[in-house]
Amino acid sequence: MEVRLNQQDDASQNLNRLLEQHEKAMAALFELTRLFSGGKGMREVSQPFMELAVNALRCEAGVLAVREGKESHLALSGVVGDRADVLRNQLFADNEGIVGSVARSGEPLMVPEAKREPRLRKEGPDFITSEPRNALCVPVPGSTSSWGSLLLVNTKDRKRFNRQDIDLLGIMTLRLGQELDREAESGQAKGEAARFSTLLRIGEMLHASQDASKIQDLLVQLSMRLLKAQGVAVLMLDETQQNLVCLASSEKASRVVSVPVGMGVAGWVAIQGQPVSTILATDPRFSGQFEPVFQFKVENVLAVSIKGGRIMGVLEAVNKAGTRGFDETDTSMLSILAREAGVALENISRQQESQRTIMDLLRGLARYLDAKAPYLIGHSERVARLSQVIGEEMGLSPDELQRLYLEGLLHDLGNVGVDDELFLRTSKLSAEEMGKVRQHASIGADILRDVSALRHLMAGPLYHHERYDGNGYPEGLKGEQIPAHARIVGVAEAFDALRSARPYREAFSAAEAFSQLKESSGTMFDPRVVNAIVSAFQRGKIQG
Repeated sequence: MEVRLNQQDDASQNLNRLLEQHEKAMAALFELTRLFSGGKGMREVSQPFMELAVNALRCEAGVLAVREGKESHLALSGVVGDRADVLRNQLFADNEGIVGSVARSGEPLMVPEAKREPRLRKEGPDFITSEPRNALCVPVPGSTSSWGSLLLVNTKDRKRFNRQDIDLLGIMTLRLGQELDREAESGQAKGEAARFSTLLRIGEMLHASQDASKIQDLLVQLSMRLLKAQGVAVLMLDETQQNLVCLASSEKASRVVSVPVGMGVAGWVAIQGQPVSTILATDPRFSGQFEPVFQFKVENVLAVSIKGGRIMGVLEAVNKAGTRGFDETDTSMLSILAREAGVALENISRQQESQRTIMDLLRGLARYLDAKAPYLIGHSERVARLSQVIGEEMGLSPDELQRLYLEGLLHDLGNVGVDDELFLRTSKLSAEEMGKVRQHASIGADILRDVSALRHLMAGPLYHHERYDGNGYPEGLKGEQIPAHARIVGVAEAFDALRSARPYREAFSAAEAFSQLKESSGTMFDPRVVNAIVSAFQRGKIQG
């Protein structure tokens, strides 16, 4: 009878413990729901989650180890125990202790007696309390793989953890894993959106520049920032030599580096046109053949081709920070950068080719016009270059200097409408004949006005015979009314005319020509322009 009463008492106690455990489990799950409904990130939730798990399973200590992204290490984001301050936020390899073992295997592990479990170490992430008696470690499951693991140590008021503890902790870590999946997907979406937005801005930056060297330098800077690489280089194809030449890199000391097409990673990409992401030490294709661009040891490399309508070069990034190599996202981003740069560089190349063609046509036209008289041969080109020298001396921008050169080259375009015989006359022209010659200014402007691409060059040809005192032609403009470029071209033409022989006189010496300009400063010519040409001569920019 007494034995039966004892058994009933034991059963009653067990039932009470089960009911109590059930109530604590329900309370823990309710608290878990509240914890994850606040919209907080995992960094804020990890420590409260760990404390909830320790209280729900009635134990002394615990640690939550979570993998960060695709990294192989585990970060201890939540810790309860006498070594919490030491361990919190520490990083450990995912093969250390039972924390790492369970994180890798994805299977729970119950340790009834700590002293008989060799994997439970008194070091690393397992060492959360100095005297472990028993332990329970469960994985934190993710949608594709384990996020990490949760370790609890030393039950209170009972000898060991049990199956119900595994079930309850499994439910809790499943919910945690779902939150980690959701946060990762959200972060990935935000990251992709941010990268897309960044790449759009980068594309605008690359296409806004009309300078190939600036685009190449910008490509290096952007690639370094986006890929977190130790080094980046831009190697452009020299088709005449069949070499890749490094035109921009992250190396501070500039060196001329030329790589034969087909040699090394960049040479391979230049031929195949396909991206290469590799670890050099394990890739027999490039053993001992890496291009000598960088002054440090290259371990991993990502190279993509720079393409417009054809392969123009190679963009190369080396030594990805903190990992063993570049991933697919890196390849995608570098490929987009290289493609946008390739289109921008191809556009610049086409514009330059178009500009060269136009320049050749304009120079040919100027030579044709100068052929009207022997003393005019080379006159237009000399005036163009002299105008540019004066403009440099006056501090004009490169764009203005280019425009000034063209206005000087075309200043006598209107001579096409003037009778050749008038240029060859050795006697003085009549007033009527002089009037016909003076029409060349208006004729040249009319021609340019009808060509939209050249309309902006009208000022020099139309107004280069205006005088600073207002007594010039065709409109009698005075002083600042005369466009600045026309004032410069007017001085340049006068100097070249003085230095050239005419049918009715000998050429002036340089000293005599400058004397004539100075005498006419303030009447025929802008004094500032006269000062500029004299200064350029004194500084050796104009030959005597």
